[in-house]
Amino acid sequence: MPKSFDQPQKQTPSERQAAWRHRALVDPDGLNRTRFQLFLSAQATTTLLALVQKTGWTKRRVVEEALEELGKRFHV
Repeated sequence: MPKSFDQPQKQTPSERQAAWRHRALVDPDGLNRTRFQLFLSAQATTTLLALVQKTGWTKRRVVEEALEELGKRFHV
């Protein structure tokens, strides 16, 4: 049976990835997020994972909370 022109075409893997990245950079409140990639020391990683385990928060939330606290401490 020939394809109907009404049906949406399947996305390529790169199109799906681009759509996911777009969705990931906007939170549910519509605010934009920034992609931030870094390498951590083994000690910092251990601390991060321990905080995630203890609080039940995501790694992102632990980092955001830590930055917020440091910002308050240094008045930035």
